[in-house]
Amino acid sequence: MNTAELSRTWRELSLAYVAGVNEFVALDIATQGKSGLEPPAETRADIAPAVLDAVRQANRAGKLDGLRALFPPAIEPYFKALENAPAIEPLLLPDGTIVARVGKHYQENRLGYVLISGTSYQSIEGMLAIGRCPRRRYYAVADETGVNITDGWRGPVTKRLAFPTGLEGMPDGYKVTPSFEAHFISTLTPFPDGERVLLASNDGVWALTENGAVRLLPTEESLSEYFQESLEDAPDYALSVGLSMEHGAVSANGRWIAAGCQDGKHLLFSASTYEPVAHIGPHGEYPHFAVFSADDGHVAFNACHFYNGATMDVALADAPGMDTEFYADDPRIRVIDDDARVYAGVGRGDAFLLGDAYGYVRGCGIEDGLRWRHFIGGTVAGMDISADGKRLVVGTFAGVLADITLDAAEMPDPFVVGYGASYRETRRYLFWGEPDEMLVW
Repeated sequence: MNTAELSRTWRELSLAYVAGVNEFVALDIATQGKSGLEPPAETRADIAPAVLDAVRQANRAGKLDGLRALFPPAIEPYFKALENAPAIEPLLLPDGTIVARVGKHYQENRLGYVLISGTSYQSIEGMLAIGRCPRRRYYAVADETGVNITDGWRGPVTKRLAFPTGLEGMPDGYKVTPSFEAHFISTLTPFPDGERVLLASNDGVWALTENGAVRLLPTEESLSEYFQESLEDAPDYALSVGLSMEHGAVSANGRWIAAGCQDGKHLLFSASTYEPVAHIGPHGEYPHFAVFSADDGHVAFNACHFYNGATMDVALADAPGMDTEFYADDPRIRVIDDDARVYAGVGRGDAFLLGDAYGYVRGCGIEDGLRWRHFIGGTVAGMDISADGKRLVVGTFAGVLADITLDAAEMPDPFVVGYGASYRETRRYLFWGEPDEMLVW
């Protein structure tokens, strides 16, 4: 099959498959999952290797113009081959280039941090984690021994902060094995004052300051309860601390910290005292993610159970003093999505853009809930948005980094699974082949 025949067949099969999936999803939503129908079967598996080879040859020849028109990108035919693909977590820089972590610390094919510009990338050495403050001025970069705060990307270092020892905030009377591993950092966010950093890892959630680390999670009260129960059950048990689903976010005005982990409620902390000011019961089993709105007027919390979950919105003016139970019917809580476990998100205008475990980006209005969905494929691992709110980059656990232009179209792309016509995906970066190979599609 020559290129023209391969392209024609791929396009025809893709159009039919996407139309079938979108019709199925629309009916599933309309019937609240009771349509009794199954989604259409994938039909492109036989020619998928040839299409990927054409994409690879176009990259090696530097002939990328028109590639997406010849072969509209898809991930579904390749799922079985992507079980070991690296997770991608992107960060947009002011000049439009992308810093991305390619691979989690535990993945064998991880590249670490790379700088993507145009159609090529270069590795960044010595970087364990990176984050940007919500006002976009300060960056935090972790290496093996601590964290640098810089004024701008690769700008002058303004602060050098030490890592936690692991013993901060421990209740008295217990002998605890200290633990902190810098390779396990999941969140690193400078405060907008450029003086402090919020750090989350499976060893804890801390605010790093010049005077040392302040533990936010686990709280001293919860640690005391856990240690006491552990010793009652097993007196010789070696006490230690570990978190699952740890997460944290800092508001752009620097007043608030939203944080949580698998155990407990959604928590809102004062960024000046580091004390919790709100304990908000989730509309799901396990707190999983938090993000502030673009105007700092709201905070969204996601809780999950397996791949399912729910995301709630709370106005920050209403939050101080809240202490609600799980699944509380409270007028201060608005559930804006009741379907997905969320791994990443950003605030944009009057909405939150959320990346979920199913491989979708969801546009959820603060007032009106789900507005649009765009399918990339593979659980979303990370997301960032440009300062003007017009460009979104999304990385997944399937080794895909998607570049999306928002408010770019009036009609939906017939080759895209999803609905809502205000966006266009312009490029995908694939880390699918050799460990050091990046394909542009």
